[in-house]
Amino acid sequence: MIEVIVAAAADIEPLIELESALFREDAAQHDPYADATWPRRAGRQDFEDLIASPAGVVLAARREGVHVGLLAGYATNASPTRRPVTYAVLRTMYVA
Repeated sequence: MIEVIVAAAADIEPLIELESALFREDAAQHDPYADATWPRRAGRQDFEDLIASPAGVVLAARREGVHVGLLAGYATNASPTRRPVTYAVLRTMYVA
């Protein structure tokens, strides 16, 4: 059975592993300018910021205690050149 939880600090290392897999499987294969080392270098701070942000959400999917997926995003306001709306950004999503 898959369990989906709101991620916490204890989930960050497995989330970095999943994000690294995503970069290897997707960005590194399809974008010659993508930096596949980014999750290892900056992923911790990025996930810490998203988890701490009242506008952010990080979900982790676990099967039998093992992290098998993630979804992260945040709400933000439109730029000053757009109508004043709040919208959601899907930052990352991956299922192993």
